[in-house]
Amino acid sequence: MRALRLIIQISTGIARDQRQRRQVMSGLLATALVLLGLGVFPLWNVFPTHPLFFAIYWLVCGWITICVLLLAIYDLLMVIRAGREEREAARRRIFKDPD
Repeated sequence: MRALRLIIQISTGIARDQRQRRQVMSGLLATALVLLGLGVFPLWNVFPTHPLFFAIYWLVCGWITICVLLLAIYDLLMVIRAGREEREAARRRIFKDPD
């Protein structure tokens, strides 16, 4: 239970801070690219003899890639939201609109 709360707090912190979110995205993307390179070149000869390792390895690569994509979509939505809020604030300042 304690570990779950810690994971939720870390995830919330990453989701709220744009800089942290982008650092995590770049780290995960670099990890996925390294795993892809390792899976294509040096480990390619190991995979035929260990099919379970092959399946788990590529599932992990896919999971990391999906995490990067979801973080990128979330980041895009947050940037759009921040832009909308800034436009509204600028409109209010320009037109002196109280609400």
